[in-house]
Amino acid sequence: MTTKRLYRFRPEIILSNQVPQKTVADELRLRELYLGTLEQNNDPMDGIQDAFWDGDEVLWSNFIQHYCFCLLNAAAIVSVGGNSVSFGGEHILSRSTPDNLPEAPIRRLLEIFIESAKADKLISKLLSLLKRKRRLAKDELRFLLDIYHAQFLHLLAETLRKNGHIDFLSGLDLKPPATPIRTITACARFLSSSMLNLQANVTSRSSAQLHLQAMYENQHQFSQDGIAKQNIITLLTSYPALYLDACVKAIYDEYYIACFTEKNDDAAMWGHYASGHRGICLIFEFEEQDGKIYLEMEENQSLELYKVQYSSEPPTVNVFEGLGYLPQMSLHRHWLSLGQKLSALASKYSSPDYPAEYWQKYVNAISHKFPEWQREHEHRAVKSAWCSDRKNSQERLMHYKESHLKGIIFGMRTSQQMILEIMSAVDSSLSDIQKANFEFHRAEYCSAKKTLTINRLNLLKFS
Repeated sequence: MTTKRLYRFRPEIILSNQVPQKTVADELRLRELYLGTLEQNNDPMDGIQDAFWDGDEVLWSNFIQHYCFCLLNAAAIVSVGGNSVSFGGEHILSRSTPDNLPEAPIRRLLEIFIESAKADKLISKLLSLLKRKRRLAKDELRFLLDIYHAQFLHLLAETLRKNGHIDFLSGLDLKPPATPIRTITACARFLSSSMLNLQANVTSRSSAQLHLQAMYENQHQFSQDGIAKQNIITLLTSYPALYLDACVKAIYDEYYIACFTEKNDDAAMWGHYASGHRGICLIFEFEEQDGKIYLEMEENQSLELYKVQYSSEPPTVNVFEGLGYLPQMSLHRHWLSLGQKLSALASKYSSPDYPAEYWQKYVNAISHKFPEWQREHEHRAVKSAWCSDRKNSQERLMHYKESHLKGIIFGMRTSQQMILEIMSAVDSSLSDIQKANFEFHRAEYCSAKKTLTINRLNLLKFS
């Protein structure tokens, strides 16, 4: 067992929108550790995975059915939500199956919708193409779904109308011309993966621009029922992309992170994360055993700290192999079987090695960043929201045990008043044993070395 030191930069003001403002001294007084979402992170590519779908006839057939299931639910939200809900990817029930539906008319409606999709000649051509291609990257699959999405909407609208439900899509010409679809499908059969991917990327950029253009041109018409009308445009133009993104995100539940680093003398990090040297850098110490370190919390939990791996190649994931979050019965009924047929992946899911493989891919996903960030030498404490709803920010505010906090480094611009407040906060937070060997340092520019240095303040102690 060895001891390892890591550092955590903190800004001068923690919450600028809180009255009174919360400072780093307030945070230290309670030894708080806030775990943020990926959306709050400064790197939008954090957590990205290169997703693909590689499946057999059973899986692709069930994929079509799941697409219908999620589309029906999305349509219900858009139809009923009106102006009260702004429809987005979070409303797509990618983690659910028809088993989650209530015993209500919507179950029968879904059955009719799926049967109409199975019987439809255009959708059958799509399924035939998916089975033929077998493996498709996310952009390639989105490209194909974009082509056929209008047909799915047409079948959905017909299902609603014929079964006495209000067709909120009435007045829209949803049925696409069959000839262009057949032509594109025939070409896609013989396109290589690289060519199909290229075409998908071009189409994706065009679709995004057309979506924005539609929003812009109709913005003056959105003065009344604005959100409801925008939701319909989103359902018409962006649903395939939102659906696939939701499927990838569903593989692992949302997780929250707090960042640490091996470096305490990086000028850029002092600038970015410590209020331009007006903040501080905390010194943490951990016991490292078998290459793992844990942050012990007052909430009777231990958060493992993962060392970030920097690579230009993000982790890859076959979405069809990432359905381990589902109950076994639902997984078998709605993904791994089709009538009497069984997917070849059924044996993988029943393997005793599957849970370890599943969680190793989770570790790969949460600990990857691109090489541009390598200078940060990051470690991250991670808390998963597994088996729970998305936690609010207050529930993600935890408290680390005092034994981890070994010292503080003041920035070059940390004010005297802030230093005194921080010392007072730490004095009230730590026991006498912890305070006895507590360290104070200061970041300073060394003219001899022409660089930033960290110098111990040996005379500064608690009274």
